[in-house]
Amino acid sequence: MTGIKPALAINKQINSQYAVVIGTIGQSAAINQLIKDNIIQASKVKGKWEPFSIAVVNHTF
Repeated sequence: MTGIKPALAINKQINSQYAVVIGTIGQSAAINQLIKDNIIQASKVKGKWEPFSIAVVNHTF
């Protein structure tokens, strides 16, 4: 749609000003760090079957 192909980084350092982070609690270092730093809340999705959460955060990796 935009003509721009995004970079894909799997289990790597995020080096972009804007990023879409997709992961699983307990399996994604980025997601785990965001939870640990209280930037995103896991309580609504943790331990449930196929839940998801969408959050916009102002955080630098």
